[in-house]
Amino acid sequence: MKKLMKMVVTLIVLLVVGAVLVLGYLGFVPGLSSVFGSDKPRDLGVTYTAQDKASFDQKIGGTFQTMTEPASDGKTLVFTDKKTAVNKSFTQEELTARLAAAEWKYMPISSPQLRIKDDGSL
Repeated sequence: MKKLMKMVVTLIVLLVVGAVLVLGYLGFVPGLSSVFGSDKPRDLGVTYTAQDKASFDQKIGGTFQTMTEPASDGKTLVFTDKKTAVNKSFTQEELTARLAAAEWKYMPISSPQLRIKDDGSL
């Protein structure tokens, strides 16, 4: 019986320690998240210009327009051109420029960066 209790207590302790470590890595435990380095944003080295945003808009073939008043169906962002499939390639600078151009209420992050690796993954 003692052995079983020891195992149960050990399992509970391991689960609690594991949960604290995961929460610390995700940034929910302030002291621990700074040890993991997850309390500071990482610079991916992606810079963009206004030309990158213009290039993105040209490739998409339309513009995004934010509505000041929500439509009757509740939509506040409308794509002005007809719906078409987009089969285009974008650079990481173009995608980062588009992310940075989004309003705070639609994308609540500041100074976004999107890096595309050599294998095509993000």
